[in-house]
Amino acid sequence: NACYKDTKSCKDLVIKTCDDATRTTGVIIFKYSNKTKVSLNGTCLTFEGDNENLIKYVDKLTITINGL
Repeated sequence: NACYKDTKSCKDLVIKTCDDATRTTGVIIFKYSNKTKVSLNGTCLTFEGDNENLIKYVDKLTITINGL
């Protein structure tokens, strides 16, 4: 587990951003936002949206990774 920015609730977690993504190691970021958006920058995948949309993204990603 990691956070994408330094906040009080992330004090015990490492910070990971798209800068940490490499050709062989991807980073997936989930951000709360009023705007629904998915973006891919190299091997950094960012999902933005409200709680309901972020849950849908996680479900779809899990199903896709597991080949279901």
